[in-house]
Amino acid sequence: PAVTVSDLFREYEADFLRLQDEVDEALRRADEAPGSAAEAVARAGKLAGQAEQALRQIDLEARTMPAGGRASLEPTLRQYRSDLAARKRRVADAREAADRHALLSNGGTVLGKSQDQRGRAAQASSQSLRASQQLEEARRIALETEQVAAGAASDLRSQRETISRSLANMREIGSNYGYAKHVIESMQRRAEANRLATRAIACFMTVAVLVAFYAMTGGF
Repeated sequence: PAVTVSDLFREYEADFLRLQDEVDEALRRADEAPGSAAEAVARAGKLAGQAEQALRQIDLEARTMPAGGRASLEPTLRQYRSDLAARKRRVADAREAADRHALLSNGGTVLGKSQDQRGRAAQASSQSLRASQQLEEARRIALETEQVAAGAASDLRSQRETISRSLANMREIGSNYGYAKHVIESMQRRAEANRLATRAIACFMTVAVLVAFYAMTGGF
């Protein structure tokens, strides 16, 4: 059979109450055995987180209920939230107590560990600073290289444009030279033709004059 919303609510509620009891048990063990409190406190924190998840599910299921049912459950839900908040505070207090106990029980080595930790921290900070400086230097070199490359590319582009214009001018000059040569040769041919024609006309006129003179003198 399908599980109803009400059944789901009760199931999540049972999980929440069970987890709260387990949190209480873990905290009790931490109080009774300070030497092993860290493990018990860690378990209590984990259980408190699971209880919080169960409470969220309870709240989600309650939201699916009719308004009247939701209103009747609100006092219970408010109490659950308050109980869980109180247990989370107890877990935090127990964790602080366990840390304090561990610190005191290791008093003979804490100072040396602290100094060693400070030394490692200083070394790590120095290495981080050097790495940062090297990164900045690499960034500066990359920027300068990029600027030089951009300048070289601009020069090459300008030179290429100059060469292109020179080639175009040379082609234009060559074209004009070829045309001028053709015109001159044509004019020379025309002048030669005119010269030949002039000579032919002169010869014809000379012959005509001689013939006319001969005729006038009664040569025929």
